[in-house]
Amino acid sequence: MRSWIEKGYGWPAGVVLLLLSSVSMMAMVVMAAKSDGGAQVVDNYYQKAVAWDSLATESARVADLGWTAAWTIGTQAAEHQIMVRDEEGMPVEGLSLDIRLQQPQFAEVQFTPEASWHADSGSYVFTTSPLSPGLWDALILVDTPTGAGRLDVRREVR
Repeated sequence: MRSWIEKGYGWPAGVVLLLLSSVSMMAMVVMAAKSDGGAQVVDNYYQKAVAWDSLATESARVADLGWTAAWTIGTQAAEHQIMVRDEEGMPVEGLSLDIRLQQPQFAEVQFTPEASWHADSGSYVFTTSPLSPGLWDALILVDTPTGAGRLDVRREVR
């Protein structure tokens, strides 16, 4: 008795296996693409692109002053400190911080917490809901003596 390959069924079976493997691979790719929240649309993208020079100017103002920012996540994931230091490493107090927290893969800002100055720690303290694991960006808008300024800090939450 001849096997099914010798009868000529091998080629159609091979084609069917290739098609099934292709369909299953595409299904896995679609599932992977959908797992991060899907496509992210940035609101007013064109206006933000046109305003890029003003954003660069805001970052340059802070850099010219020598200010730096560090973001510390406390022992509890919802407690945060933003430390703004001048070029000599001294805390810069009396600032009104506009903080926006977001993950880089998402288009929208997730948190806009209110920060308050705490002299004992020399930092601005705020709380949020616990942050999900991954990279987080803190965009910090401040008023400097020469105009609006911007500090960017990236942290990984584990």
